[in-house]
Amino acid sequence: MFVCEQRCAGRDGDEIPDLIAVETDGFNPSMPQPTDTKQTLLAASPYTDSRNRGRAVHNTSLCENHQGTLVFVAGTFHWPLALNDSGHRNPHVQQATGNLLNHMLAPRKKG
Repeated sequence: MFVCEQRCAGRDGDEIPDLIAVETDGFNPSMPQPTDTKQTLLAASPYTDSRNRGRAVHNTSLCENHQGTLVFVAGTFHWPLALNDSGHRNPHVQQATGNLLNHMLAPRKKG
């Protein structure tokens, strides 16, 4: 996957402390999606809900429409904190974000 194709600081299954917080987003295949948009799941992270509602899965994804517009969905409010907040900084998230931005800025075919 392009998020790790250049260089990755971690491996599948590594935990990133405090990344999932406040609320999270997950992929629900039964929800309608635009017909001209492709959604690529980048991560599926199981976690225990802090309100005792059981286990859930947090997802990050990249969406691309037919015109080539890209939208990154972090799925958690703490993603930006992991980039540069002294109490949350995480090299895994920093590297994945760098790889993602390089992918998003690279020339690509439209259509």
